[in-house]
Amino acid sequence: MENNNTVDDINFVFDDIVLSENNVLQQSFEEGYQNGLKEGQLEGFHLGYHRGCELGYEIGYYKGFIRVSSSLLKKSGFQPSEKVTDALLKFKELVDKFPKHNANDSDIISMRDEIRVRYKRICSLLKIDNSLPVSDKLTY
Repeated sequence: MENNNTVDDINFVFDDIVLSENNVLQQSFEEGYQNGLKEGQLEGFHLGYHRGCELGYEIGYYKGFIRVSSSLLKKSGFQPSEKVTDALLKFKELVDKFPKHNANDSDIISMRDEIRVRYKRICSLLKIDNSLPVSDKLTY
């Protein structure tokens, strides 16, 4: 009996030696995965926060552009063409539709892209510069 137990024990020892690399790899993977979850969540939060601030700045700029351009057009007495008026109205509608809170059912990236296209079109029609002021210097 003792001889049989000794053989079983030696087989277990040999299995442990052979499988030790796999066990170390699995343990290292688990540790790395847990560390990645912690650090990745923090990094993802910061990235999302910064991109959200940039997007908020851009949408806020567009809202201000609409207010100022509408006010200037009214005060100056300049009557823009129907093309410009329609473009401004559609642009205002798009900016006003942009969600003010998190909404899972909204595709804010495609909405932002559409707003950018409309803004550039208006700037082209009005023959003004379409670059956002200080957008490349924003840091959060």
